[in-house]
Amino acid sequence: MSPPYTEILHLLARQAHAIDTGRAQEWAETFTEDGVFSSPTYPAPVRGRRALAEFAAAFARDNPAGRHVITNVWLDGPYARSVLLVLDGTRIVRVTELRDRLVERDGRRLIAERVVTLRQEAAAKEQPTKEQH
Repeated sequence: MSPPYTEILHLLARQAHAIDTGRAQEWAETFTEDGVFSSPTYPAPVRGRRALAEFAAAFARDNPAGRHVITNVWLDGPYARSVLLVLDGTRIVRVTELRDRLVERDGRRLIAERVVTLRQEAAAKEQPTKEQH
């Protein structure tokens, strides 16, 4: 059974505000203890809360005008899927899709794994080949 939609919206909004305002530990705590963040923007997946907190702190430090805008959220079984716009000030620098595997631990909904796909890559996967026309 899927979690309540508003609960997931709240989780994603809290998470975006945490990383954008330098609250790295708070961002990391939205993941499970062994949570994984994978994005083609970074060289390797980030694993575990300690590494996730370091990752979030580095993002905030290196991107003081960085903002995450999450939209078009839908639930797909144990996954929350959404579109993420990464901004630098008012300029959109990346459009991505998020696929978050959600779990419940100690009465809290957490992200066990986030897989980020650049929107351009996702669009390419959706394009039919000539044989499919």
